[in-house]
Amino acid sequence: SKKLQRRVGAEDFAQNAFSGLAAFLVVFTLIGTLAMPLLVWAMAAGFVGDARFDMAVDFGRITFAYIGFISLFAFLSGILNAHGRFAEAGAVPVLMNLVFIAAMVLASRMG
Repeated sequence: SKKLQRRVGAEDFAQNAFSGLAAFLVVFTLIGTLAMPLLVWAMAAGFVGDARFDMAVDFGRITFAYIGFISLFAFLSGILNAHGRFAEAGAVPVLMNLVFIAAMVLASRMG
């Protein structure tokens, strides 16, 4: 926001920050998705040896990517806020959730 006010390299800074965040989130999401059985075991040890464990792992893998996308959208919302576009920034999470719900309904219907 300060770089934007001073008109000194704000666009380059935002692009570099977005690229760095996106790269980190891709790695984080891949590791989280691959380590989902361990994560479920750590957070819901009572599910081990139960059908709920496999279901929790599968659902966790499906939904873990949401963390990456919502993080990128939060970053972009910050950029919109810096430009004084508060309504658009506020609508982003709503749209993201609607897309997520639509994807889950579509996935359910496709089996």
